[in-house]
Amino acid sequence: MKNNVVQRLPLFLVIVLLLASCSQSSEKSEQEKERLRLAKINAEVALLIKERDFILEFENFKNETQLKVEKNNQFISELKSKIIEEKKSSSSDFAAEIRLFENRNKDLKKRVEAFDNSRRSDWLKFKAEVNQDFEDLGNAISDFIKTPENER
Repeated sequence: MKNNVVQRLPLFLVIVLLLASCSQSSEKSEQEKERLRLAKINAEVALLIKERDFILEFENFKNETQLKVEKNNQFISELKSKIIEEKKSSSSDFAAEIRLFENRNKDLKKRVEAFDNSRRSDWLKFKAEVNQDFEDLGNAISDFIKTPENER
């Protein structure tokens, strides 16, 4: 009998080791599942943060462009009052130029309002173009104000 136990002892040890490795494998599998679940949650949170940041950036951009529109409207109003005060002989040309500024300003405002913020791939290009157009319009208005009437 002692001989029989000694012969079966290696088999028993192999079985115990196999069972132990299976339970470790099961624990590792559970740990891997938990790690993957946490990675998925982290990715979803990162995506939500990116979405929130984009929305905040877009709202900030809209607010900034609204201020630019208002500033341009103020300059345009000043130009209109200048026509009335001075009753310029070339006021029709002057008025036409002012209408052009007004239309460009309104068009820029409409472009910003109409932008579909779901088109994220176009966002940076759109933002750069609108900012450049506002800068060009502001410069045109400033140049017009600074240019003497006889040079127009």
